[in-house]
Amino acid sequence: MNEPKDIISAEGHSEADKPGKLETTSSKPLTENPQIKIPGKVAASDNQSATGLTTEAGDGSANTALRRPIAPRPRPKAPARRRGGIWGWIMIGVLAVAAGVGVFFYIRSTQTSTTFQGQTTTVSSRLPVTVSISSSGQIQANADLALTFSSNGTLTKLNKKLGDNVTAGEVVAEIDDVDLQSSLKSAQASYDQQLGSYKKTIEGATQKEMEQAQASYDQSQANLTTTIKGTFTAEEVTSAQAAVNSAAAALNEKRSGGKPYDIASAKAGISSAEAQLASAQATLAKTLAGSDNAAIVSAQATYDQAVASYDKTVSSLKLNVTNAQVARDQALNSLKNAQDSYQATYKDNRDASGKLKDNLAQSAIDKETSAYRSLQDAQGSYNKADAALNDSKIQLEAQTRSLKSQVDNAKAQLDKAKQGPTQADVASAQSSVASAQSSLENAKKTLAALTPTSADIAAAESSLASAQANLAKLRGGTTEEVASSEASLRSAQATLDDLKRGPNPNDIAIAKAQLDVAQINVDKAKTNLTNAVLKSPVSGTIVQAPLTVGQIVASATTIYQVVDLSTLHVDVNVSETDTSKLKEGMGVAVNLDGIPNRSFSGKVTFISSKSTVSNNVTSYLTTVMLDSGSANSLFAAYQGEFNKLLQGGGAGQLGATGGTGGFPGGAPPAGAIPGGGAGFPGGAAGGGTGGISSAQIAAATGICGYSLSSLFNQSSTGQQATPKVGMTASVTFCLNLKAGVLSVPNRAIKTKTENGQRVSYVEVLVDKATSKIEQRPITSGLAGDNYTEITGGNLKEGDLLVLSTTPTNRGTSTGLPF
Repeated sequence: MNEPKDIISAEGHSEADKPGKLETTSSKPLTENPQIKIPGKVAASDNQSATGLTTEAGDGSANTALRRPIAPRPRPKAPARRRGGIWGWIMIGVLAVAAGVGVFFYIRSTQTSTTFQGQTTTVSSRLPVTVSISSSGQIQANADLALTFSSNGTLTKLNKKLGDNVTAGEVVAEIDDVDLQSSLKSAQASYDQQLGSYKKTIEGATQKEMEQAQASYDQSQANLTTTIKGTFTAEEVTSAQAAVNSAAAALNEKRSGGKPYDIASAKAGISSAEAQLASAQATLAKTLAGSDNAAIVSAQATYDQAVASYDKTVSSLKLNVTNAQVARDQALNSLKNAQDSYQATYKDNRDASGKLKDNLAQSAIDKETSAYRSLQDAQGSYNKADAALNDSKIQLEAQTRSLKSQVDNAKAQLDKAKQGPTQADVASAQSSVASAQSSLENAKKTLAALTPTSADIAAAESSLASAQANLAKLRGGTTEEVASSEASLRSAQATLDDLKRGPNPNDIAIAKAQLDVAQINVDKAKTNLTNAVLKSPVSGTIVQAPLTVGQIVASATTIYQVVDLSTLHVDVNVSETDTSKLKEGMGVAVNLDGIPNRSFSGKVTFISSKSTVSNNVTSYLTTVMLDSGSANSLFAAYQGEFNKLLQGGGAGQLGATGGTGGFPGGAPPAGAIPGGGAGFPGGAAGGGTGGISSAQIAAATGICGYSLSSLFNQSSTGQQATPKVGMTASVTFCLNLKAGVLSVPNRAIKTKTENGQRVSYVEVLVDKATSKIEQRPITSGLAGDNYTEITGGNLKEGDLLVLSTTPTNRGTSTGLPF
């Protein structure tokens, strides 16, 4: 529906003609009449007051508006003709008396009462002066956690159900850990293998390896000498003999087998390969077996639950859209009614030219202003309802897509469970088994290579025979042979030098890094195995339990939702101009839309040091922790001021003298009702049935947003509604509070300039019968949200302050403004 969302102020009117400046965001006229004007004041003519009556002063100023009007003078009568006779004179006398009486009553009927007409308020020390700022947010729990496993698996145990309580560290669910145990074995075998390699690296060369390197060097040197000289010498024989000795040592090593750490490393490799093969065979068996009936039933239950959740949620969201549509239509009807009401009032108050009628009653102007404000409220309600409708439609669309995806996923899992393993699944599992078998065979070959065989011994014997033949040869060689012998000597020299220097730091670092990686994998496998048991990190209540035993869950799947309701808090945004006024630990008042007519208290526990910017507005996140039990942080912060206000003691208040017992923690005792009953400690006896106690005033007005009425109207059982997570909360921060001081409404204070200085004053009604008003200068103290403390001036409790005057003969409103 193309209805206006904002009100546009009428054009062509001065600021003096408007009841208040209204900012709007649209230029589209609200009604078909573009000349609607906003009611204003009636301007007095030069010889008339605001009441429209000629005054004695005749200057039409505001100071003479309350003077007594002059009655119209009667015209002089024409002289009667003179007649003769006594009866004529008697008749003339009777007529004169009658005329005088008529003139008397005529003058009396045209006179206006001089009694004061207007609104006043009584100067009182029972109205507190408060300074506060407000913001809003939602009630939040101490913790709201989704419990999930860190790895995938099949649920084997679910120890809790919806609504159960849990304690921190309690086991709530478990998953199948067969694959996790296999992974741990594989990681441990890999670690053992890397440990053997690391030990070999840091131990360096053995004495046997040193001897072999020295022998190889000696042999190379002897070969070079023989090749160069080509003569039979003692040195050549010695070198050839060294080569024979080296070959004989190698033959002995082959016959005795490999080194212990090499054998240990090879065995660790076999263990790792066997673990991989067992895991692959288990996977193949599981794949060939396919889904059992329990898995199919579980998949069917998951699908049915997803369908039911889709139907229920979508139906509920559609109902929300329908309700939002109805609410918006109702708000539109209210807006149109407000438009009609304002147009009707507007037309009644103006003449044909569109100007305010002369001598228009203030009530008519107020009625038009009230209709205009009602029109604004109706416009705001319509905009809010229209936004709510759009939000409900967006939510319906988003939830429908999400739930449809869940249904499709559940259907795919059900189809897969019913279908059983595919050929590709079986082939993949068989390939994994074959690969694991190949790795095991290679590991066995590595171990076998460290065990001496006849072929190895034969090779070593062949080397020894070659060395022996070289010893027998002892002849010179060619240039190429000399170069080859020199290269062999250099290589033997380098090998010998490396062994003498010991382990290479780089090799040690690499081996250590590989060992650390293997240790990390072992630790990770152990952690995954430990995490197959799910524990709750906090104490709380289960509010969501969507799964059943037998379901396959991923690492991100929520198993349980746990909410810790031990403490509640509200996060609100405070503007940058107000955040410096707050401090941690200060008491606040909290009011909830869901629990009307009752206030809660709390305290500031956190003020962010980093700002957030939204719509070009800078604010700071502030956390308010709600009080629990009998604690009341607001009362504790201003305990003395609250006791002054609640205990009373003001003149003219109603109620018996207070009984025994104070206010523990700053709060009145249960059942204490102001104005009677138990009374309040220190409460003085009232001055009559018309008195009003300080506690009644506090209960009616509230203190820094804190309504005390809930304290005076507790149920007989003491049970009260408690805040719930998600409730909308209005938070009022109490910056300052004074009770028991002389205070007046802010709107009663006026200012003027005297001798070049601004002076604050109030108007005091001295004599109501004669409308006598005095201007009395004042000195103010704490300026609050609604009232101001008076610290000096000729004011006392009970004085009547003039808030406004009434230009016609209407009733006078006098009393406390609440």
